[in-house]
Amino acid sequence: MVQNNQSVNGWLRSLVPQRLSLSEFVKQYLSMFRPMPDIVFIDYLLDRLDAHDPRAFEVPHTMLRTFNVAVGEYDIEEYFGDLGLIIDEDWTMPSDKFMLTVSAFKQCLIHAPNTMKYSKFYKYCDEAMAYYIKYMDRQINAHEQNIKQTTEQLALATRVISVQNALLENRQ
Repeated sequence: MVQNNQSVNGWLRSLVPQRLSLSEFVKQYLSMFRPMPDIVFIDYLLDRLDAHDPRAFEVPHTMLRTFNVAVGEYDIEEYFGDLGLIIDEDWTMPSDKFMLTVSAFKQCLIHAPNTMKYSKFYKYCDEAMAYYIKYMDRQINAHEQNIKQTTEQLALATRVISVQNALLENRQ
């Protein structure tokens, strides 16, 4: 499952006709080119990549322990403060759930147990994001090419119709 630029680029070319969401793209990239990390929250996180607000996603209080990001007894505001996270900038608490920005969640992971596993996951996600940008560029280029071809076909059809109209007028 070693990454090879030629095989990744070939995979990207094969995807151009498809329309993948960010989460679908990252899941496919990880399954094809990187070992899927054994992280309990991976599906939870990947499913939220397509959220309406890409800067934040819900992290219920209990999930910080479930994900083994924060262990032991702690005051969550103090914990976030110790990490240098700022309320209403990096995180909020609109109800019984915490809303963290993606970078704030990364900060929590950096200071969590199993940091190496989490850092590899984010490294792979960063790679996937770079390839997603290439994928989207190819999508845009393919779309622009289709528009150009359609415009050329319409221009040709317009010329043909003009010639046909001129011939019809000359017959009359």
